[in-house]
Amino acid sequence: MKSKFYPPHLALRFLAWFCPPSLYESIEGDLLEKFAEDVKLMSEKKAKRRFAWNVLKFFRLSILFRNRFSFGLNSGYMIKNHFKIAFRHLMKSKTITAVNLVGLSIGIAAFLVIVQYVSFEMSFDQFHSNKNEIYRIGLNRFDNGVFKEKSARTFSGVRALLKENFPEVKAFTGFLKIPANTGFLFRYNGKIYNEGGGVLSADSSFFNVFPSLLASGNPSKVLKGKNDLLISESMAKKLFGEDDAIGKHIERIDDYDKGSIML
Repeated sequence: MKSKFYPPHLALRFLAWFCPPSLYESIEGDLLEKFAEDVKLMSEKKAKRRFAWNVLKFFRLSILFRNRFSFGLNSGYMIKNHFKIAFRHLMKSKTITAVNLVGLSIGIAAFLVIVQYVSFEMSFDQFHSNKNEIYRIGLNRFDNGVFKEKSARTFSGVRALLKENFPEVKAFTGFLKIPANTGFLFRYNGKIYNEGGGVLSADSSFFNVFPSLLASGNPSKVLKGKNDLLISESMAKKLFGEDDAIGKHIERIDDYDKGSIML
């Protein structure tokens, strides 16, 4: 006849948590037999307390650690052993090891240089809003079929050729950098300034191709006159402080050209 009394459920769960699976069934069976005997000899409450106490007597921290951490410790010893074997093998063939290490170092260095170069090349002109539509035309010069020169500079007539032969081109422009030794000498408010480099001469369609470069002003009106000039934000603060630079006049006084220039 099956007993109507049952051992504490929490005690059984605790036993299943810490006990190794290979020993659980036998230990559980012994504890249940002991519980059945205790129920006959004493009250149910005392039998349950003794059952819980018997479960606690089986508990050992070593059992818990063995069940939870043995795999990690074994893996650590195995990895350490692999390193020892690999080191001994490398030391037996020092020449081959040195050649392999040098080759590996050169390969890693070459990979890092290539990554750095590609990253640097891909970082150019990313601030343009239409960066995927801007192209620069280069020049390859031949003399009687023999290659002579490759240059990023082209002739002004290329723009007319583009307009006639490539209707899909939305806009085109050209610009010329004024040599640093030529300089850009001008006067404003009684003070003389000389900008030795970074000065470009461009046509009126410049901002149709590079709209992102214009910080303020109307793109359809800038660079329309012969004496129109645009300056950087840093130069505007240098000359005019917090005042608006648009519409201001400066006087150019170098030998390249003279006259009043409007911003």
